[in-house]
Amino acid sequence: MYYGTLRLLVADSGAACGRLANQPGLLEQVVTAARGDGPYGVQHEACRLLARLVRTAQSSDVSRAVVSAGGHPSLVRLLRADNAVMANEAIMALCHTAPLTEAAEIVSSEVADAMTAVMNNAEFPVQVKENAATLLILLRSRGEPEVAEALSGVPQLDPAPAVDR
Repeated sequence: MYYGTLRLLVADSGAACGRLANQPGLLEQVVTAARGDGPYGVQHEACRLLARLVRTAQSSDVSRAVVSAGGHPSLVRLLRADNAVMANEAIMALCHTAPLTEAAEIVSSEVADAMTAVMNNAEFPVQVKENAATLLILLRSRGEPEVAEALSGVPQLDPAPAVDR
């Protein structure tokens, strides 16, 4: 499958993202590729396609479909990328899927470790860290003790660098 090509084709079309997400078996195939043992590039393109579908569609139906297909761990995997653009893609998608993801899945996906890596990455722009801080607020606002406990060690955003923008 050409996940990178699909990702580029649906770049700005929420309707196209919705149609892709509703194709029988497609999301499951993308999630399988994202989790698989295949080439690293294929795995990351599959993760990026999932993030693009969620972000561009901005539809709870598409977000729900990605979560139902098992896409949450793939978005967390993308969050672990050393590339700020890829990490930000994951953050934005996770902001859409977080309200629909079970607490146990959030905790078991090691999202806290990935968020800590984002917040501690000195090379990431402050805007990416601000988006990550928004995701943290969203996750913590769920009011579930197990999620709050899992996220308790994630560093807070230092507002000082944001002042000089």
